[in-house]
Amino acid sequence: MRALPAEALGAETTASLRVPLREEALPYFAVLAVVAGGAAAILLGRLGSGTHGWGSFLLLSGAGAIAHLLVSRAPGSPVSHAGVAFVIPAALLLPPELVLLTAVASQLPAWLGRRGPFPLATLTIGSSALAGLGAWAAAQAVGSLDLVGSQAVWAVAGIAASIIFVLLSRGLLAVLLGLARGTSLGESGLFALGTISTDVVLAATGIGVATLWRTDPWLLPVALAPLVLIHRSLSVPALELEARLDAKTGLYNARHFTRALEQELARTERCNRPLSLLMIDLDLLREINNAHGHLAGDEVIREVASVFRLSLRDYDIAGRFGGEEFTVALPETDREQALAVAERLRATVAETRFEVRTARVPLRATVSIGVAGCPDDAADVAALVHAADVAVYRAKQRGRNRVVSAQLGAETNVPSGRLVARREHVQPSSPLRPRRARRPAVERRRHPRPRSVPALERLLGGRRASSTVA
Repeated sequence: MRALPAEALGAETTASLRVPLREEALPYFAVLAVVAGGAAAILLGRLGSGTHGWGSFLLLSGAGAIAHLLVSRAPGSPVSHAGVAFVIPAALLLPPELVLLTAVASQLPAWLGRRGPFPLATLTIGSSALAGLGAWAAAQAVGSLDLVGSQAVWAVAGIAASIIFVLLSRGLLAVLLGLARGTSLGESGLFALGTISTDVVLAATGIGVATLWRTDPWLLPVALAPLVLIHRSLSVPALELEARLDAKTGLYNARHFTRALEQELARTERCNRPLSLLMIDLDLLREINNAHGHLAGDEVIREVASVFRLSLRDYDIAGRFGGEEFTVALPETDREQALAVAERLRATVAETRFEVRTARVPLRATVSIGVAGCPDDAADVAALVHAADVAVYRAKQRGRNRVVSAQLGAETNVPSGRLVARREHVQPSSPLRPRRARRPAVERRRHPRPRSVPALERLLGGRRASSTVA
Protein backbone atom coordinates (compact mmCIF):
# COMPACT_ATOMS: atom_id res chain seq x y z
CA MET A 1 0.00 0.00 0.00
CA ARG A 2 1.49 3.31 -1.04
CA ALA A 3 0.94 6.80 0.31
CA LEU A 4 1.32 8.09 -3.26
CA PRO A 5 -1.56 6.43 -5.11
CA ALA A 6 -2.00 9.23 -7.61
CA GLU A 7 1.53 9.34 -8.92
CA ALA A 8 2.24 7.63 -12.20
CA LEU A 9 5.35 5.77 -11.17
CA GLY A 10 5.62 3.78 -14.36
CA ALA A 11 5.12 4.48 -18.02
CA GLU A 12 5.37 2.44 -21.15
CA THR A 13 6.55 5.41 -23.14
CA THR A 14 9.20 7.79 -21.91
CA ALA A 15 7.76 10.51 -24.10
CA SER A 16 5.36 11.13 -21.27
CA LEU A 17 8.22 12.06 -18.93
CA ARG A 18 8.43 15.80 -18.43
CA VAL A 19 11.84 15.82 -16.76
CA PRO A 20 15.23 16.35 -18.42
CA LEU A 21 17.65 13.50 -18.82
CA ARG A 22 20.08 12.92 -16.00
CA GLU A 23 23.76 12.89 -16.75
CA GLU A 24 23.80 9.15 -16.04
CA ALA A 25 21.33 8.63 -18.90
CA LEU A 26 23.29 10.55 -21.54
CA PRO A 27 25.68 7.69 -22.48
CA TYR A 28 22.74 5.30 -22.74
CA PHE A 29 20.88 7.82 -24.88
CA ALA A 30 23.90 8.21 -27.15
CA VAL A 31 24.44 4.46 -27.59
CA LEU A 32 20.77 3.76 -28.26
CA ALA A 33 20.50 6.65 -30.71
CA VAL A 34 23.62 5.55 -32.60
CA VAL A 35 22.49 1.92 -32.83
CA ALA A 36 18.95 2.79 -33.91
CA GLY A 37 20.13 5.46 -36.33
CA GLY A 38 22.73 3.16 -37.86
CA ALA A 39 20.24 0.33 -38.33
CA ALA A 40 17.76 2.73 -39.90
CA ALA A 41 20.40 4.14 -42.30
CA ILE A 42 21.44 0.68 -43.46
CA LEU A 43 17.97 -0.79 -43.82
CA LEU A 44 16.26 2.22 -45.36
CA GLY A 45 18.97 2.30 -48.00
CA ARG A 46 17.76 -1.10 -49.16
CA LEU A 47 14.28 0.14 -49.96
CA GLY A 48 13.44 0.06 -53.64
CA SER A 49 11.04 -1.13 -56.25
CA GLY A 50 11.91 -4.73 -55.45
CA THR A 51 10.82 -4.45 -51.83
CA HIS A 52 7.76 -6.63 -51.26
CA GLY A 53 5.01 -6.29 -48.69
CA TRP A 54 4.06 -2.61 -49.05
CA GLY A 55 0.37 -3.39 -48.78
CA SER A 56 0.89 -5.36 -45.58
CA PHE A 57 3.07 -2.56 -44.26
CA LEU A 58 0.39 0.07 -44.82
CA LEU A 59 -2.34 -1.99 -43.17
CA LEU A 60 -0.24 -3.04 -40.17
CA SER A 61 1.17 0.47 -39.66
CA GLY A 62 -2.31 2.02 -39.80
CA ALA A 63 -3.75 -0.51 -37.39
CA GLY A 64 -0.74 -0.07 -35.07
CA ALA A 65 -1.13 3.72 -35.11
CA ILE A 66 -4.78 3.40 -34.10
CA ALA A 67 -3.81 1.00 -31.31
CA HIS A 68 -1.20 3.46 -29.97
CA LEU A 69 -3.80 6.22 -29.93
CA LEU A 70 -6.30 4.10 -27.98
CA VAL A 71 -4.33 3.76 -24.78
CA SER A 72 -5.33 3.02 -21.21
CA ARG A 73 -3.50 4.84 -18.44
CA ALA A 74 -3.50 3.81 -14.80
CA PRO A 75 -1.31 5.60 -12.26
CA GLY A 76 1.37 3.30 -11.00
CA SER A 77 1.05 1.07 -14.08
CA PRO A 78 2.50 1.24 -17.58
CA VAL A 79 0.50 2.76 -20.40
CA SER A 80 -1.28 -0.10 -22.16
CA HIS A 81 -2.29 -0.48 -25.80
CA ALA A 82 -2.70 -3.24 -28.37
CA GLY A 83 0.21 -2.24 -30.62
CA VAL A 84 2.04 -5.52 -29.98
CA ALA A 85 -0.65 -7.37 -31.94
CA PHE A 86 0.51 -5.61 -35.15
CA VAL A 87 4.28 -5.50 -34.65
CA ILE A 88 4.53 -9.29 -34.36
CA PRO A 89 2.82 -9.91 -37.75
CA ALA A 90 5.19 -7.38 -39.29
CA ALA A 91 8.19 -9.25 -37.87
CA LEU A 92 6.85 -12.51 -39.29
CA LEU A 93 5.67 -11.30 -42.72
CA LEU A 94 7.77 -8.31 -43.78
CA PRO A 95 11.44 -7.69 -44.62
CA PRO A 96 13.51 -5.95 -41.91
CA GLU A 97 13.40 -2.52 -43.54
CA LEU A 98 9.58 -2.52 -43.48
CA VAL A 99 9.58 -3.94 -39.94
CA LEU A 100 11.59 -0.90 -38.91
CA LEU A 101 9.21 1.44 -40.71
CA THR A 102 6.20 -0.26 -39.13
CA ALA A 103 7.57 0.24 -35.62
CA VAL A 104 8.28 3.91 -36.33
CA ALA A 105 5.12 4.77 -38.29
CA SER A 106 2.78 3.15 -35.75
CA GLN A 107 4.08 5.44 -32.97
CA LEU A 108 4.38 8.74 -34.81
CA PRO A 109 0.69 9.80 -34.59
CA ALA A 110 0.60 9.14 -30.84
CA TRP A 111 3.79 11.14 -30.28
CA LEU A 112 2.54 14.04 -32.39
CA GLY A 113 -0.67 14.09 -30.39
CA ARG A 114 1.11 14.14 -27.02
CA ARG A 115 3.91 16.50 -28.08
CA GLY A 116 6.37 14.90 -25.68
CA PRO A 117 10.04 15.91 -25.39
CA PHE A 118 11.83 15.10 -28.62
CA PRO A 119 14.89 13.29 -27.11
CA LEU A 120 12.74 11.00 -25.00
CA ALA A 121 10.33 10.37 -27.86
CA THR A 122 13.34 9.45 -30.01
CA LEU A 123 14.42 6.95 -27.38
CA THR A 124 10.95 5.44 -27.21
CA ILE A 125 10.58 5.01 -30.94
CA GLY A 126 14.16 3.79 -31.24
CA SER A 127 13.59 1.17 -28.55
CA SER A 128 10.46 -0.07 -30.31
CA ALA A 129 12.28 -0.22 -33.65
CA LEU A 130 15.17 -2.21 -32.19
CA ALA A 131 12.74 -4.55 -30.45
CA GLY A 132 10.93 -5.10 -33.76
CA LEU A 133 14.21 -5.89 -35.52
CA GLY A 134 15.11 -8.28 -32.70
CA ALA A 135 11.79 -10.06 -33.16
CA TRP A 136 12.42 -10.33 -36.91
CA ALA A 137 15.90 -11.75 -36.29
CA ALA A 138 14.52 -14.32 -33.82
CA ALA A 139 11.88 -15.44 -36.32
CA GLN A 140 14.49 -15.77 -39.06
CA ALA A 141 16.80 -17.75 -36.79
CA VAL A 142 14.05 -20.21 -35.91
CA GLY A 143 12.98 -20.44 -39.55
CA SER A 144 16.46 -21.56 -40.55
CA LEU A 145 16.34 -24.50 -38.15
CA ASP A 146 15.60 -27.97 -39.46
CA LEU A 147 12.36 -28.61 -37.61
CA VAL A 148 9.80 -31.23 -38.50
CA GLY A 149 6.83 -29.65 -40.28
CA SER A 150 6.43 -26.14 -41.62
CA GLN A 151 3.59 -25.40 -39.21
CA ALA A 152 5.83 -26.24 -36.26
CA VAL A 153 8.52 -23.89 -37.59
CA TRP A 154 5.98 -21.09 -38.04
CA ALA A 155 4.57 -21.52 -34.52
CA VAL A 156 7.99 -21.63 -32.86
CA ALA A 157 9.14 -18.63 -34.89
CA GLY A 158 6.10 -16.64 -33.78
CA ILE A 159 6.66 -17.54 -30.13
CA ALA A 160 10.36 -16.63 -30.34
CA ALA A 161 9.58 -13.30 -32.02
CA SER A 162 7.01 -12.49 -29.35
CA ILE A 163 9.36 -13.27 -26.46
CA ILE A 164 12.24 -11.25 -27.91
CA PHE A 165 10.04 -8.26 -28.70
CA VAL A 166 8.48 -8.11 -25.22
CA LEU A 167 11.81 -8.53 -23.44
CA LEU A 168 13.68 -6.02 -25.60
CA SER A 169 11.00 -3.32 -25.65
CA ARG A 170 10.38 -3.43 -21.93
CA GLY A 171 14.01 -4.02 -21.00
CA LEU A 172 15.25 -1.00 -22.95
CA LEU A 173 12.55 1.20 -21.44
CA ALA A 174 13.25 -0.10 -17.93
CA VAL A 175 16.92 0.89 -18.23
CA LEU A 176 15.92 4.29 -19.58
CA LEU A 177 13.45 4.91 -16.74
CA GLY A 178 16.06 3.94 -14.17
CA LEU A 179 18.69 6.26 -15.60
CA ALA A 180 16.44 9.18 -16.53
CA ARG A 181 14.23 9.29 -13.44
CA GLY A 182 15.64 6.82 -10.94
CA THR A 183 12.62 4.51 -11.21
CA SER A 184 13.31 0.99 -10.04
CA LEU A 185 12.24 -2.07 -11.98
CA GLY A 186 9.46 -2.85 -9.53
CA GLU A 187 8.13 0.72 -9.49
CA SER A 188 8.01 0.93 -13.28
CA GLY A 189 5.62 -2.01 -13.50
CA LEU A 190 7.09 -2.98 -16.86
CA PHE A 191 7.66 -6.57 -15.81
CA ALA A 192 4.65 -7.00 -13.55
CA LEU A 193 2.71 -10.21 -14.03
CA GLY A 194 -0.40 -8.44 -15.28
CA THR A 195 1.58 -6.40 -17.81
CA ILE A 196 3.53 -9.35 -19.17
CA SER A 197 0.43 -11.55 -19.40
CA THR A 198 -1.34 -8.83 -21.40
CA ASP A 199 1.55 -8.64 -23.84
CA VAL A 200 1.58 -12.43 -24.17
CA VAL A 201 -2.10 -12.44 -25.13
CA LEU A 202 -1.58 -9.60 -27.61
CA ALA A 203 1.46 -11.34 -29.11
CA ALA A 204 -0.53 -14.57 -29.51
CA THR A 205 -3.22 -12.56 -31.29
CA GLY A 206 -0.49 -11.17 -33.55
CA ILE A 207 0.65 -14.68 -34.44
CA GLY A 208 -2.93 -15.54 -35.36
CA VAL A 209 -3.19 -12.42 -37.51
CA ALA A 210 0.00 -13.35 -39.37
CA THR A 211 -1.19 -16.93 -39.88
CA LEU A 212 -4.54 -15.88 -41.32
CA TRP A 213 -2.81 -13.27 -43.48
CA ARG A 214 -0.86 -16.10 -45.15
CA THR A 215 -3.73 -18.56 -45.47
CA ASP A 216 -7.03 -16.69 -45.74
CA PRO A 217 -6.98 -12.87 -45.29
CA TRP A 218 -10.80 -12.76 -45.34
CA LEU A 219 -10.79 -14.29 -41.87
CA LEU A 220 -8.71 -11.44 -40.41
CA PRO A 221 -11.75 -9.64 -38.92
CA VAL A 222 -12.43 -12.78 -36.89
CA ALA A 223 -8.89 -12.72 -35.49
CA LEU A 224 -9.00 -8.98 -34.78
CA ALA A 225 -12.40 -9.07 -33.04
CA PRO A 226 -10.90 -10.15 -29.66
CA LEU A 227 -8.78 -6.97 -29.70
CA VAL A 228 -11.91 -4.96 -28.93
CA LEU A 229 -12.47 -6.99 -25.76
CA ILE A 230 -8.75 -6.82 -24.91
CA HIS A 231 -8.77 -3.03 -25.27
CA ARG A 232 -11.75 -2.76 -22.93
CA SER A 233 -10.03 -5.02 -20.41
CA LEU A 234 -6.93 -2.79 -20.49
CA SER A 235 -9.00 0.01 -18.93
CA VAL A 236 -10.04 -2.16 -15.96
CA PRO A 237 -6.95 -1.30 -13.82
CA ALA A 238 -7.57 2.41 -14.38
CA LEU A 239 -11.23 2.01 -13.38
CA GLU A 240 -10.28 0.02 -10.29
CA LEU A 241 -7.81 2.69 -9.25
CA GLU A 242 -10.33 5.45 -9.92
CA ALA A 243 -12.79 3.70 -7.60
CA ARG A 244 -10.20 3.80 -4.80
CA LEU A 245 -9.11 7.43 -5.17
CA ASP A 246 -10.58 10.76 -4.20
CA ALA A 247 -10.97 12.71 -7.44
CA LYS A 248 -10.00 16.08 -5.97
CA THR A 249 -6.83 15.18 -4.08
CA GLY A 250 -5.62 11.90 -5.57
CA LEU A 251 -5.48 10.36 -2.10
CA TYR A 252 -7.48 7.29 -1.16
CA ASN A 253 -11.17 7.85 -0.61
CA ALA A 254 -12.87 7.09 2.70
CA ARG A 255 -14.19 3.68 1.66
CA HIS A 256 -10.86 2.32 0.49
CA PHE A 257 -9.02 3.92 3.39
CA THR A 258 -11.33 2.18 5.86
CA ARG A 259 -10.73 -1.14 4.14
CA ALA A 260 -6.96 -0.60 4.18
CA LEU A 261 -7.06 0.43 7.84
CA GLU A 262 -8.93 -2.76 8.70
CA GLN A 263 -6.22 -4.81 6.99
CA GLU A 264 -3.47 -2.93 8.83
CA LEU A 265 -5.23 -3.41 12.17
CA ALA A 266 -5.51 -7.14 11.50
CA ARG A 267 -1.80 -7.29 10.69
CA THR A 268 -1.00 -5.26 13.79
CA GLU A 269 -2.92 -7.73 15.94
CA ARG A 270 -1.22 -10.75 14.35
CA CYS A 271 2.30 -9.36 14.60
CA ASN A 272 1.85 -7.41 17.83
CA ARG A 273 3.18 -4.23 16.21
CA PRO A 274 2.15 -0.61 16.82
CA LEU A 275 -0.14 1.39 14.56
CA SER A 276 -1.07 5.06 14.77
CA LEU A 277 -3.80 7.08 13.12
CA LEU A 278 -3.79 10.80 12.34
CA MET A 279 -7.04 12.68 11.91
CA ILE A 280 -6.26 15.99 10.18
CA ASP A 281 -8.68 18.87 9.80
CA LEU A 282 -7.97 21.89 7.61
CA ASP A 283 -8.55 25.00 9.72
CA LEU A 284 -10.98 27.69 8.65
CA LEU A 285 -11.54 26.57 5.09
CA ARG A 286 -14.79 28.52 5.16
CA GLU A 287 -12.81 31.75 5.57
CA ILE A 288 -10.80 30.95 2.44
CA ASN A 289 -13.96 30.13 0.49
CA ASN A 290 -15.65 33.34 1.58
CA ALA A 291 -12.63 35.53 0.82
CA HIS A 292 -11.35 33.97 -2.39
CA GLY A 293 -14.06 31.63 -3.67
CA HIS A 294 -14.63 27.90 -3.56
CA LEU A 295 -12.16 27.28 -6.39
CA ALA A 296 -9.42 28.69 -4.19
CA GLY A 297 -10.57 26.45 -1.35
CA ASP A 298 -10.44 23.40 -3.61
CA GLU A 299 -6.93 24.36 -4.72
CA VAL A 300 -5.78 24.67 -1.11
CA ILE A 301 -7.23 21.22 -0.36
CA ARG A 302 -5.28 19.76 -3.28
CA GLU A 303 -2.06 21.49 -2.25
CA VAL A 304 -2.37 20.33 1.35
CA ALA A 305 -2.85 16.78 0.06
CA SER A 306 0.34 17.21 -1.98
CA VAL A 307 2.18 18.21 1.17
CA PHE A 308 1.05 15.00 2.84
CA ARG A 309 2.01 12.95 -0.19
CA LEU A 310 5.54 14.33 -0.26
CA SER A 311 6.07 14.09 3.49
CA LEU A 312 4.94 10.52 4.16
CA ARG A 313 6.68 7.20 3.78
CA ASP A 314 5.92 4.75 1.00
CA TYR A 315 4.00 2.37 3.26
CA ASP A 316 1.95 5.06 5.04
CA ILE A 317 -1.69 5.28 3.97
CA ALA A 318 -3.17 8.71 3.34
CA GLY A 319 -6.80 9.38 2.53
CA ARG A 320 -9.39 12.11 2.37
CA PHE A 321 -12.03 11.41 4.97
CA GLY A 322 -14.46 14.00 3.68
CA GLY A 323 -14.70 17.74 3.15
CA GLU A 324 -11.57 19.29 4.68
CA GLU A 325 -10.71 16.21 6.78
CA PHE A 326 -7.82 13.88 6.01
CA THR A 327 -6.65 10.67 7.62
CA VAL A 328 -3.24 9.03 7.69
CA ALA A 329 -2.50 5.52 8.93
CA LEU A 330 1.06 5.03 10.16
CA PRO A 331 2.01 1.33 10.33
CA GLU A 332 4.92 0.33 12.55
CA THR A 333 4.66 3.67 14.35
CA ASP A 334 4.17 4.17 18.09
CA ARG A 335 2.67 7.23 19.78
CA GLU A 336 5.86 9.25 20.11
CA GLN A 337 6.84 8.67 16.50
CA ALA A 338 3.30 9.49 15.33
CA LEU A 339 3.36 12.77 17.27
CA ALA A 340 6.64 13.67 15.58
CA VAL A 341 5.21 12.87 12.15
CA ALA A 342 2.07 14.88 12.89
CA GLU A 343 4.07 17.88 14.10
CA ARG A 344 6.19 17.76 10.94
CA LEU A 345 3.07 17.74 8.78
CA ARG A 346 1.53 20.60 10.75
CA ALA A 347 4.66 22.73 10.51
CA THR A 348 5.10 22.05 6.80
CA VAL A 349 1.53 23.08 6.00
CA ALA A 350 1.83 26.22 8.14
CA GLU A 351 5.06 27.26 6.40
CA THR A 352 3.82 26.61 2.87
CA ARG A 353 2.50 29.41 0.68
CA PHE A 354 -0.16 28.13 -1.66
CA GLU A 355 -0.24 29.69 -5.11
CA VAL A 356 -3.89 29.92 -6.20
CA ARG A 357 -4.95 31.27 -9.57
CA THR A 358 -8.03 33.03 -8.21
CA ALA A 359 -6.11 34.82 -5.43
CA ARG A 360 -3.82 37.80 -5.89
CA VAL A 361 -1.42 36.76 -3.13
CA PRO A 362 -0.29 33.33 -1.96
CA LEU A 363 -2.61 31.85 0.63
CA ARG A 364 -1.73 30.33 3.96
CA ALA A 365 -3.46 27.50 5.75
CA THR A 366 -3.07 25.52 8.94
CA VAL A 367 -4.23 22.11 10.13
CA SER A 368 -5.28 20.63 13.44
CA ILE A 369 -4.22 17.03 14.00
CA GLY A 370 -5.47 14.38 16.40
CA VAL A 371 -3.31 11.32 17.09
CA ALA A 372 -4.58 7.94 18.30
CA GLY A 373 -2.76 4.65 18.60
CA CYS A 374 -3.49 0.97 18.58
CA PRO A 375 -3.77 -0.83 20.95
CA ASP A 376 -3.38 1.92 23.58
CA ASP A 377 -6.39 4.01 22.55
CA ALA A 378 -8.53 1.55 20.58
CA ALA A 379 -8.44 -1.89 19.00
CA ASP A 380 -10.93 -1.60 16.15
CA VAL A 381 -11.46 0.80 13.28
CA ALA A 382 -14.50 2.63 14.62
CA ALA A 383 -13.00 3.21 18.06
CA LEU A 384 -9.64 4.26 16.65
CA VAL A 385 -11.21 6.79 14.29
CA HIS A 386 -13.40 8.10 17.10
CA ALA A 387 -10.41 8.54 19.42
CA ALA A 388 -8.46 10.47 16.77
CA ASP A 389 -11.56 12.52 15.94
CA VAL A 390 -12.01 13.51 19.59
CA ALA A 391 -8.35 14.51 19.72
CA VAL A 392 -8.65 16.75 16.68
CA TYR A 393 -11.77 18.31 18.22
CA ARG A 394 -9.69 19.16 21.29
CA ALA A 395 -7.07 20.71 19.03
CA LYS A 396 -9.79 22.89 17.54
CA GLN A 397 -10.97 23.93 21.00
CA ARG A 398 -7.48 24.90 22.11
CA GLY A 399 -6.85 27.30 19.25
CA ARG A 400 -6.24 25.18 16.12
CA ASN A 401 -2.93 24.71 14.28
CA ARG A 402 -1.66 22.15 16.78
CA VAL A 403 -1.30 18.43 17.43
CA VAL A 404 -3.21 16.72 20.25
CA SER A 405 -2.88 13.12 21.38
CA ALA A 406 -5.92 11.07 22.28
CA GLN A 407 -4.20 9.90 25.47
CA LEU A 408 -5.16 12.33 28.25
CA GLY A 409 -5.59 15.10 25.68
CA ALA A 410 -1.85 15.82 25.62
CA GLU A 411 -0.62 18.16 22.93
CA THR A 412 2.70 19.07 21.37
CA ASN A 413 4.34 22.47 21.52
CA VAL A 414 1.88 25.20 20.65
CA PRO A 415 3.20 27.25 17.69
CA SER A 416 3.59 30.94 18.14
CA GLY A 417 2.40 33.61 15.77
CA ARG A 418 -0.87 34.73 14.35
CA LEU A 419 -3.22 32.14 12.96
CA VAL A 420 -4.55 32.29 9.47
CA ALA A 421 -8.11 33.25 10.24
CA ARG A 422 -9.93 34.70 13.16
CA ARG A 423 -12.93 32.60 13.98
CA GLU A 424 -14.53 29.28 13.18
CA HIS A 425 -17.87 27.93 14.24
CA VAL A 426 -16.91 25.28 16.78
CA GLN A 427 -18.51 24.36 20.05
CA PRO A 428 -17.21 26.42 23.02
CA SER A 429 -14.74 24.90 25.44
CA SER A 430 -16.93 25.65 28.48
CA PRO A 431 -20.46 24.29 28.62
CA LEU A 432 -23.23 26.79 28.15
CA ARG A 433 -25.91 27.27 30.72
CA PRO A 434 -28.93 25.25 29.84
CA ARG A 435 -31.71 27.39 28.52
CA ARG A 436 -34.73 27.53 30.78
CA ALA A 437 -37.45 25.53 29.16
CA ARG A 438 -40.54 27.51 28.40
CA ARG A 439 -43.75 26.18 29.75
CA PRO A 440 -46.28 25.84 27.02
CA ALA A 441 -49.21 28.18 27.36
CA VAL A 442 -52.39 26.51 28.49
CA GLU A 443 -54.90 26.49 25.73
CA ARG A 444 -58.20 27.90 26.85
CA ARG A 445 -61.18 26.35 25.29
CA ARG A 446 -63.81 28.89 24.43
CA HIS A 447 -67.26 27.49 24.01
CA PRO A 448 -68.75 28.68 20.81
CA ARG A 449 -71.97 30.59 20.83
CA PRO A 450 -74.95 28.21 20.71
CA ARG A 451 -76.66 27.96 17.41
CA SER A 452 -79.83 26.26 16.35
CA VAL A 453 -80.05 23.38 13.96
CA PRO A 454 -82.24 24.24 10.97
CA ALA A 455 -83.11 20.62 10.23
CA LEU A 456 -84.33 20.13 13.77
CA GLU A 457 -86.48 23.26 13.54
CA ARG A 458 -88.14 21.96 10.42
CA LEU A 459 -88.73 18.64 12.14
CA LEU A 460 -90.52 20.42 14.97
CA GLY A 461 -92.80 22.23 12.60
CA GLY A 462 -90.96 25.50 12.28
CA ARG A 463 -90.60 26.10 16.01
CA ARG A 464 -87.12 26.89 17.34
CA ALA A 465 -85.54 23.91 19.00
CA SER A 466 -84.77 24.29 22.61
CA SER A 467 -81.71 22.08 22.39
CA THR A 468 -78.45 23.41 20.99
CA VAL A 469 -75.13 21.90 19.85
CA ALA A 470 -71.75 23.21 21.20
